Amino acid sequence: MSDSRFKINGSETEQELILPMPWPYVPTPGWCSACGLEGIVLIPIALACVFLVRTLMRIEPPPRARFTITPNQFKLEMVAQHNGERRTFCCDPLKIGELRKNRYEEGLWIEVPGLIKETFLEDVDRDTIQAICQELGRMLSKVAGMRVAEDSLGNTESLSGGS
Repeated sequence: MSDSRFKINGSETEQELILPMPWPYVPTPGWCSACGLEGIVLIPIALACVFLVRTLMRIEPPPRARFTITPNQFKLEMVAQHNGERRTFCCDPLKIGELRKNRYEEGLWIEVPGLIKETFLEDVDRDTIQAICQELGRMLSKVAGMRVAEDSLGNTESLSGGS
């Protein structure tokens, strides 16, 4: 199942879901945000320059979020739209307790017992989050099947999270 809101790549051992960055992607440079009153003048100038350079040089924006799932790792890489800050979260895919649309606010709720309980991608609409959750659930169940198959072949190291 593919959705036009995101892109899915995959192989036998690795699945990837990519959520594109909304246009226009014009991150505010960190030095502009740290300015005091000068920021009132510098931020619009910096944004115009960044937009112009990115447009003229045809620089592709990074993905808003990239989910990579392998039998031994679930990895979420995110880029903030407003400042370009990168954030990464990794864990064992079989240890994910919940991965769903947040019930109380916007975003994707991920719970890994003993590690994290947090909402990600708060700026993404509910329908897209729901579609991402369904696709990630399908990918995770496929990975879990691969891990069980590895275990039946006698590879107990894969289930304990070892490399």
